[in-house]
Amino acid sequence: ASKCVVWNESHDTYVGAGSSYLATDIMAKQTWAVLAARKESTVLYFARSYYSDQLLNGNGDKKSTHDLVQTLMGDVGTMTWSDPSVAAVNNFRNAFIGQNESIYSNASMVCIERGDSGIVLVNLEGAADVSMPVKMIKDGIYTDRVSGERFVVENRVLKGKITSEDGIAVIYNTDTVPYAKV
Repeated sequence: ASKCVVWNESHDTYVGAGSSYLATDIMAKQTWAVLAARKESTVLYFARSYYSDQLLNGNGDKKSTHDLVQTLMGDVGTMTWSDPSVAAVNNFRNAFIGQNESIYSNASMVCIERGDSGIVLVNLEGAADVSMPVKMIKDGIYTDRVSGERFVVENRVLKGKITSEDGIAVIYNTDTVPYAKV
């Protein structure tokens, strides 16, 4: 993993009508959260040339693209790379450098625990109430760095609410992680 570079998508998979062409912006951010929360891989975030709603209709089918303004090399067509959930995952990644990880899923939820005081939750169905067992996180009260919501861990059970429409919660406290003074 320490010698691997991964990304949520690239210009070939998005603009080139590849595997992420029909993925929504939310799907791209969710994929980023899962990849960037990991322990050792090097990750790259692709700044899309168009927001997905410019390419997809309400059913997720491709729209006609003849009216789109083409971006040029070096132009940024979207700002999803600066979304609060993406920024929170980036800060989490930096705060938990060298910390162990535990990865698991629970129904539509992907969980990446790091150390004994941080977890990234990605609920593929969006906002949700959470009550689930955790493996490494110590009992305590934690803050979601995306929404500011409070999560509680008691007897290895995490409870709280993911309020982000992206379904992403980045949960840790800056006073419990040595490098998290952000």
